[in-house]
Amino acid sequence: MRLKVSNFSKFRSTYDGKSLIVKTLLLPIFVYGSRVYDLALQQRRNVRKVVENYVFSTGAKLNMETISKTRENGGYDCIDIPLYLDILKLKVVKKYYNARKQNNSIHLPLYFLEYYIGFTLCKMLAMPVNNSVLHASQPTSYYSNVVDILKRYSITIDEIAEKTTKQIYRRIVNERNAQVLVPMFPINMPNMWTGIHNKVLPNYLKTFGYKMVWNVLPLCINERIARIQKTSRCPLCDLHDEDVYQLFYDCVCIQPIWDYVNVIIFNISGVLMPKVSPQMCIALDLSSLKQLCVCETNLNATILLLSISRYCIWLSRNKVIFEQEPFLYQDVINRIKAMSKARNSAEKSRQTSVYNSVTQILWNSMCSN
Repeated sequence: MRLKVSNFSKFRSTYDGKSLIVKTLLLPIFVYGSRVYDLALQQRRNVRKVVENYVFSTGAKLNMETISKTRENGGYDCIDIPLYLDILKLKVVKKYYNARKQNNSIHLPLYFLEYYIGFTLCKMLAMPVNNSVLHASQPTSYYSNVVDILKRYSITIDEIAEKTTKQIYRRIVNERNAQVLVPMFPINMPNMWTGIHNKVLPNYLKTFGYKMVWNVLPLCINERIARIQKTSRCPLCDLHDEDVYQLFYDCVCIQPIWDYVNVIIFNISGVLMPKVSPQMCIALDLSSLKQLCVCETNLNATILLLSISRYCIWLSRNKVIFEQEPFLYQDVINRIKAMSKARNSAEKSRQTSVYNSVTQILWNSMCSN
């Protein structure tokens, strides 16, 4: 597994691409092997650690309990392989339950389940014991593990009867204790995650927005805490410590950029604001954005504009640090225009584009300025 992950790490991928690789290429390897033997406790930890290091190849990392949650709950739908292997073992329990419920004869694969843990399952699932079949006094390690999974994850008879294994898995990952996001300002969390994962955004902008909110960008203050850098000062203004709020909203050097973005938002929505709020430019909070844009197309155009603007600020900031170039806000504005034009051209080139109208509205709003 480490060899495969090291091969994948050579390619630069977004979180969407990495979670897809974990789901489609790494997971089947363990699904095939789990039919023969179970992962030991240390192996389970190692697998989780390898996946975490692969997804977060650089900088700060989030734990598996966080990134395995669904997107609307603050995760990235990255499969927790050991947990998924556990839940797959419940398929045979569902077949056993359905066969007993319909009074069908127990065929050979379920006969072993009946023999080893049938008595225990009947007690747990509130079913009558099948006395016509012998029951073992001591189950094998595989079948005793199935019983432990039912107890460990508090799986009820209703879930066995009504839900699929994938639905049971999602319920468990969303209820687990994960890292808690403490926002810098009052915000509606579900609206924030919906804005970050908006379908109009390309994957690299979704990944960047996710890193921003979880504060895993390699900012100066984070690298100062990790003792990578000696200073935590903002490389643009050199007045305050560089964090997400300071770099993307409060820094004096980027205020002309948000003034320009505010004018473009006025061209899109027809509503003039004194200043873009941090809920909008940092968290893409839908509840705040919907107060400006009633039309969904205009709302998506505004989300795309804000996402591109944040990303261009980040690119220019990196040029200041790594290439010692001076920070010019006009260069950032020109980059925003270039990326918006490229996005509009890409959507036009597609035969069936759902978001062609969104990118066209954004580009027209910039041309009219």
